[in-house]
Amino acid sequence: MALVLRRIKALAQTVTTPGTAVGLTTGTVWARGLSFMAKKATGNNTGAVYVGDSSVDAVTNQQMQMNPLDFYEPDIPEDVCVDLKDLYVDAGNSGDGVIAHYIKA
Repeated sequence: MALVLRRIKALAQTVTTPGTAVGLTTGTVWARGLSFMAKKATGNNTGAVYVGDSSVDAVTNQQMQMNPLDFYEPDIPEDVCVDLKDLYVDAGNSGDGVIAHYIKA
């Protein structure tokens, strides 16, 4: 049990320029058991966050939309790993973003 707990990780990514996708990570991070929670900026920010591939865009290519504090767990088979560097985030408001929880492969 302790070995699994040490492999559970979290990272956050924040969009600074709405309309410009930001990579979830800058380097290779192999993961399984991935989940996302949309976070919102301080204040009354209520914009949506979009998660997808490098073409994700808050206006024209919204892919997976998440509203503030939404939780999403993609259906990934147990024997499949995902490279987090292939995932991107965009938002309609500066300061919005996601928190990703995953098990390091």
